[in-house]
Amino acid sequence: MPKKLVRVSPKKPESKIDRRLIPGSQFGEGGMSILLDAFDTNLMRTVAMKVLHEDMEKDEQALGKMIMEAQITAQLNHPNIVPVYELGMDRKKRLFFTMKRVNGRPLFEVIREQNFSSRTERELFQMVQIMIKVCNGVSYAHSKGVLHRDLKPDNIMVGNFGQVYVMDWGVARVGSDEKSSADDPQMPELKKRKEYHIKTEHMGAVVGTPCYMSPEQAQGDLEAMDERSDVFSLGAIIYEILTGSPPIQGDSLYQMVMSARKCEIQFPYERVNFPLPRGLVKIAMKAMSKAPEDRHQSVAELKNDLENFLAGGWHFPVKKFKPGDLIVREGDPAEEAYIIRRGRCRVFKETDGKTIEIRTMGIGDVFGEAAVFAEMPRTFTVEAIDEVVLAVVTRHHLEESLGLGAWLGLFMHALTERFRLEVQHARHLEEKLKKKST
Repeated sequence: MPKKLVRVSPKKPESKIDRRLIPGSQFGEGGMSILLDAFDTNLMRTVAMKVLHEDMEKDEQALGKMIMEAQITAQLNHPNIVPVYELGMDRKKRLFFTMKRVNGRPLFEVIREQNFSSRTERELFQMVQIMIKVCNGVSYAHSKGVLHRDLKPDNIMVGNFGQVYVMDWGVARVGSDEKSSADDPQMPELKKRKEYHIKTEHMGAVVGTPCYMSPEQAQGDLEAMDERSDVFSLGAIIYEILTGSPPIQGDSLYQMVMSARKCEIQFPYERVNFPLPRGLVKIAMKAMSKAPEDRHQSVAELKNDLENFLAGGWHFPVKKFKPGDLIVREGDPAEEAYIIRRGRCRVFKETDGKTIEIRTMGIGDVFGEAAVFAEMPRTFTVEAIDEVVLAVVTRHHLEESLGLGAWLGLFMHALTERFRLEVQHARHLEEKLKKKST
């Protein structure tokens, strides 16, 4: 693919709109407007140009909505919010505004391309990183008193070089007391994706997309809506990242709004037949709690949970074992510790030809860490009961996380050394008892 190099043209800037902004081909369409590629001859760059539909050029309400969208977005100066460049009238006297032309794909396309049953840890890591950037943008908007109210994978653009932009602030609400450009009785058309192409209906003051909508938003309760309503929608996007489909279902717009009002959400484990990361499921379900007070109380709080999830070991390499496989053997040298991602394991010990069952472990359980720290042989044998997937944590990972010279690292080393001495003492007593019995 040939590189698109930077171009320059050292000529005086054009002042006439038809000379400095040249519209090109259409690449998108909404309920009220179309999106065109346009070339800015003064700055020598391609921009996205949003223009009202011809049949709405005299609609004062539509004009007002578009102006407010441009003004709101232009004032949200953040790396994860699409920048607006200009608001004006073109040579045909049509209202337009221009913004950054993002070279990339909407998040829903990225989600659709994933093979969920064989998704890698790296792919999941990248998706969570995208959501952290989205949280950064939305949290900034909230700090400026702006609610997005239509957060969904369609309105998140993922660039080719790691950029992430929150798009389409057309139904955003400014402040708690000001009337939004979108607080009217008509629900916007859902025609960006075929599976959500549903005929527009009138449902009070409901705005947004029902399959990502909080109960209070689905009720049209403007006074009850706050930052936590956007938190709900972000949780719904995480739900779709996990399962491949939005949380709220329905055969019609009416059914979807009714389900959203009741907050009828099927638990992710019931929706799919492949393993899901328990920590991320917990985050999504908390964000989508029916009562706002049970959700994350801010987008910053949700972002913090996502960052903690990534720090919890999901970037570690994995190993897989079949039922009956021995994962570690008693007496073997200890070089790695493990976190169980999928399946169950049994822990046992062989004594005088007898098998002594110690315990059964499941998802989230950790084993092998003490032997790694103490640099001692394994004291137990661990066997896979089911198909087991383990995150592998090396001694280097442990020391890097704790800090080799940090106080917590010193305490861990002291505890494991004490454990090692206790094990030696127990073995010594065991040997004495054997000698006495013989």
